[in-house]
Amino acid sequence: FTLPRRLRFLLVWRPKLISLVLRLFLRALFAWQRRCARRQGVTDPLCGAVTCIQRFGSALNLNLHFHTLVPDGVFYEDADGQMLFRPLDPPTRSALEKLIRKIVPRLLRKLGAEDLPEQAEGMAALAQSLQSGSSKAVDDPPRGLCVLAEGFSLHAGVFVDELDGDALERLARYCARPPLALRRLSLAEDGQILYRVKHAAPGAPQLLRLSPMQFLGRLAALVPPPRSRLTRF
Repeated sequence: FTLPRRLRFLLVWRPKLISLVLRLFLRALFAWQRRCARRQGVTDPLCGAVTCIQRFGSALNLNLHFHTLVPDGVFYEDADGQMLFRPLDPPTRSALEKLIRKIVPRLLRKLGAEDLPEQAEGMAALAQSLQSGSSKAVDDPPRGLCVLAEGFSLHAGVFVDELDGDALERLARYCARPPLALRRLSLAEDGQILYRVKHAAPGAPQLLRLSPMQFLGRLAALVPPPRSRLTRF
C-alpha cells in the first residue's frame, strides 16, 4: 500500500500518523476478508497480518510505504474449540478497486481532522473527488494485480503457495530488507560515493554519484525516529 508523495513526507514528519494510516488500511482489508468468509458460512472469522514499514526506495530516496503479509484466508474456531483455517478466493481487480475507494476517503478524513491546517484543504478535495467520481479515480490498469486512486496504490499480485517455505522466506526477507545493499556501494577515485540502483525509475540514472555529505544526508533521512517500530503485528 503506497501513498501520494505529499502524504509520504507528512507521515515522516508526523510519525504518529503512520500507525493511524496502517490501522485504517488493515481495518478495511480485514473487513473485506470477513465479508468473504461469512459468505462461506464462517460466523466468527479472525484475521491477521504482519506489516513491514519501509521508509526508502531503491535509489536511497525517502519513500514511506507498507508491505503487508496477509494469509489468503481466515481463522475460526469450530464447535470443539479447535482453531481451523478457511482459505478464501484470491482478490480480483474489482475487489481491490472497491477496497481502495473505501480506504482513501476514510484516511483523508482522519488526516484532515488532525491538527494539520496546511494539509486539510487538499485532503478534503481528494476525498470529495474520490467519493463523487468527478475525477477518474482509477487510472489505466497498471501491470499486475494493482489499482491506483488519486496517487494511492494497492498491489496484491504476489502470491506464495502454502507448501513453498523457501518462497515465503524470500518474500519476508524482501519486505524486511534494509535500505541499501553494500554490494552495490563503491568508492570512486575522486572520493565520490557510487551506488548502483537495482530498479531505476524511467529516465533515472542507473548509477548514483554522490558526495560524502550527500550520501550521509540521504542515509540520515532514512533513519526512523526513536522507538518507532518498523514491523507491526
